[in-house]
Amino acid sequence: MAAIDLKPILATVYAAAIDPKHWTEALLALVHATGGSCAQLLVADLGKRRNIVSVNIDPNAAAHYKDQFRSFDHIPSHLAESAAGSIIVCRAANRGEPRETPFVEEWLNANEISDVVFVKLSDGHQPLWGIAVGHANGGKPFLSLECRQFLQDIAPHLANALAIGLSIQQANAKVAAAQAGWDSLKVGWFSLSSRGFVTYMNSVAHAILAQRDGFELRNGQLHAHDIEAQHGIHLAVQSAILDATRATRFGWPIRANRTSGAEAYRLRIIPLGERGPDPWADPPTVAILIYDSEREISEMSAMLRRQFGLTPAEARIAMRVCKGRGLAWAAESLGVSLSTARVQLQNVFEKTDVHRQAELVTLVDDLRI
Repeated sequence: MAAIDLKPILATVYAAAIDPKHWTEALLALVHATGGSCAQLLVADLGKRRNIVSVNIDPNAAAHYKDQFRSFDHIPSHLAESAAGSIIVCRAANRGEPRETPFVEEWLNANEISDVVFVKLSDGHQPLWGIAVGHANGGKPFLSLECRQFLQDIAPHLANALAIGLSIQQANAKVAAAQAGWDSLKVGWFSLSSRGFVTYMNSVAHAILAQRDGFELRNGQLHAHDIEAQHGIHLAVQSAILDATRATRFGWPIRANRTSGAEAYRLRIIPLGERGPDPWADPPTVAILIYDSEREISEMSAMLRRQFGLTPAEARIAMRVCKGRGLAWAAESLGVSLSTARVQLQNVFEKTDVHRQAELVTLVDDLRI
């Protein structure tokens, strides 16, 4: 076995740490370097062995192993008792048993695999990480001194790549959980860097931009169509960036008129923290929260219709009344007569089993929770 250049193999291995789709390429490189015929990247947790990825192994053969032989395979227990970097040869581990054991005869031989070399990658028992390389040529020993040295050299890098990949998965899971929390908010959330560029938007923020009714992104920055509101947002954002420790100063709402003339947006600028010492890092330092009352009215109207069987007109009058500006204002804002509004509100009272406007406000507030 000739000397192996580790650099291109390591490049592929660490690419797999960032993007798991590269593990197939990394395993193929291992197969080629060792003169093997197939390989698997494995993890065993609480005694359950699972393939992360495999190359040159028939999926039917893998399924056959899982169904028929996995419960009899004692290699994982051997690996669990070994130190990181330990190498176990399948034939040697089965020494003393006849070559005609069901596993040898019905799986290894049937799949033209003469032997398998396992390398333990993890330190400790759980989870158990390992690499398995199979060999098809039974005419000569597979694990030569050169092959053993190569596996010992590459094992720490494989373990490191798996650890990096696991850390990335855990970080992504935390980010996904945070995003799910932000998406559950009823307001549009825009995170801004210290330079004022938008670094994150939740689903409501995306919906606000999609409406093209007051806001847009220009060169990566949030821009309001309302000139006065844009000036106020700019000053508040810059103040929050420069003096993030005085957060209460920047909590005053800003009104931004819509292009359509619908009810204005309400905004708050919230500092997220001071900029760190790293001059290259530019984490989110400011959040812009945009409250879209029209969106809430639409969502709550739909909920009232589902919960109490209100008509669209009844749901609209109910939501306008809940703003506390009186029935006359609600009728005028919806373009209906005051008498029509009274009839619709009475229908709302009957269907929701309330008797006063204050009780209706309480009911709607409870539905918001």
